[in-house]
Amino acid sequence: PPKYPAFFDEDLKNDTFKATRSLKVLAAAEPNHPLLSASEDRRCEWVWHEEQVKGIYSGAQDRPFEQVIEQRPWSPQPPLGTVDPSATFYLPELDQFRIFDMEPGAQWVQGDQSHTSLPIDITPFQSFLSTFPEELPPSIPTLAHLASSILHPLQLQSNRLTNALLELFLSAPLSLPAHFGLLRSFMLLSSQSFTYRLRGALFSDSDAYQPVDRGTRARTRARLGIKDERDIIAEAEDLNKDGGGSAKWGIGLAVGLSERGIWPPGGAELGFALRRVIVDTLDEMRSSDDSEEDESQTSEAHSEDPRSADLVVMEAEWRLGFAIRDLPTDEGRDEWLNPSSIAALDFLYLEYKPPLPVGALITSDILSKYQRIFTFLLRLLRVDTVSRGLFQFIHKGPPLFEQDAESLHLLRRFRFHIHAFISTLTSYVFETVIGSHFDGVMKRMEDIDRRYRKRKTEESEGGDEHVDLQDTLRPVADVFEIMSEHSRILDKILGGCMLRIQQRAISDVLRDILSTVLLLGCL
Repeated sequence: PPKYPAFFDEDLKNDTFKATRSLKVLAAAEPNHPLLSASEDRRCEWVWHEEQVKGIYSGAQDRPFEQVIEQRPWSPQPPLGTVDPSATFYLPELDQFRIFDMEPGAQWVQGDQSHTSLPIDITPFQSFLSTFPEELPPSIPTLAHLASSILHPLQLQSNRLTNALLELFLSAPLSLPAHFGLLRSFMLLSSQSFTYRLRGALFSDSDAYQPVDRGTRARTRARLGIKDERDIIAEAEDLNKDGGGSAKWGIGLAVGLSERGIWPPGGAELGFALRRVIVDTLDEMRSSDDSEEDESQTSEAHSEDPRSADLVVMEAEWRLGFAIRDLPTDEGRDEWLNPSSIAALDFLYLEYKPPLPVGALITSDILSKYQRIFTFLLRLLRVDTVSRGLFQFIHKGPPLFEQDAESLHLLRRFRFHIHAFISTLTSYVFETVIGSHFDGVMKRMEDIDRRYRKRKTEESEGGDEHVDLQDTLRPVADVFEIMSEHSRILDKILGGCMLRIQQRAISDVLRDILSTVLLLGCL
C-alpha cells in the first residue's frame, strides 16, 4: 500500500487502499457510475467545533472551509522562559539559521517574511488557526479522535465504492459466481458430462491395434473393432518393425489422435472433436438451466436472476477453448514427442478468456494454476483408462504367461493393486482435494450474495430508521479478498495434487508410479 499521513489509523489505511483498487476497476467496468461523479458533500475538512462534528456523523453538508467562524486575533507568543531569537548574535553569513530559534509558525507573521525564503501566501494558514478553539470539544478530546471524526466521510466513501464493486460483480452480466462455477466444471473436470466427452475424444481403453498413418477407413475399422485381412497384414508389418513398439503406439490414447502418425497430433479433425466436446457440454448446461428456470418461475424459490448464469454459459462458447502449447526447448521436449510418455498430453491445455472487468479478479496467475491442475487431471484420466483396460486385456485376451501360472497370478494381483491405487487416487483428487476445497468457495459466494441481497431488500423496504449509517454501509465482502481467497484455494488444490515446488520429491514418486502403469499397458 502507498504511504498515508501519520494521522491515518491502520483500518483506514487498509480501507482506503481497497477503495482505491475498487475505484479503478469500477471506472473501467462502469464509467458512468454515480459514485464516479464529483460531489462537494464528500469532502473531508478540518473542523474544531461540536456542531460541525455532529454534522459529519449526521450526514449534513459541512460548513464551507473558507467560512471563518469565531475568529480571534492570532500572533505567535513565545513560551515562558524562551530567549528572544533577535537577542542572539549570529555572524552575517549564518544569519539565515536564526529561523531555527523561532517558535514554529512565528516566521509566517503577516507582513514579516524576512526570515524565510519561501514567498508563500500565509492567509490560509492564519485562517486555519483563527478557527482553532482553546480546547477540543468533549466528543473529540484528543487529536486521534478528531482525525477519526474528520476522516469519517472518507471511510463512508470507501465503503460505498467497495459495496458498488461487489454489487457489480454479483449481478448480471458479470456474475462472478457463475464464472467460478464454469471454471470448476471445465478446468477442474467437475462436470460429468464434459469429463465423459473428453474421455471419449482423447482416451481409449481398447487394446486394439492402432493403424498409424494407414488412412481414414483403417482408423474407422479399428474404432469399431472390425479387422479384415488388410489390417492383419498391416499389424504384422508394424509388429516386426522397431521391435513391435509401433503396434502399441500411444497406449490409452484414442485412435483419432494417431491420424497423421506424428506427435503431438494436430489437424482439423482433432480440433473439431475437441470443439464439439465443449459445445455439446455447454448446450446440455443451457438446456438444464432452462428447465431449472421454468421450475423456479413456478416455485419462486430463487432470488438471484436466473439469466445471469445463462449469459455466462452463452458467452463461454467463444471464451473457452482448447489450445496447444509451444514445444519446450529443455529436457522435457523428448517426453512431449513420445506418445507413450506420461507427459504426452501436456501440450494440450484449456484456455479461458474472462470479460475485461472479471479479468481483474480472474488473473493470468490464477488461470495458470487452473491449467496446471487440468494437465495433472488429464494424466490421471489417461492412467485410469489404461488401468481399466488392463482388466479386459489380462482376463479376456490371450494369456501372457501360458506356461507359468505363478507369473500370471502375480500379474493379475499387480493389476488389482494398480487399479485400487489409481481408483483411490482419482476419488481423493476429485472428491476431497477439489470438491471439499472448491465447495467452500462456492458456499462463501452464495453466503455473500444472500447477505448482500438481504441488506438491499431491507434498505428498499425502509428498514430501521435508527440503524447507524456506518453499519449500513459496512461492506459485506471485498472482491479483492475474494480473489485472494480464490487463489489460496487453488494453492491448496495444487498441494493436494502434489504439484507444489516444495513437493517435488513425492511428485516424482507419483509420476514414476503413473509411468509404470503406462509401461505395463504397453506389454
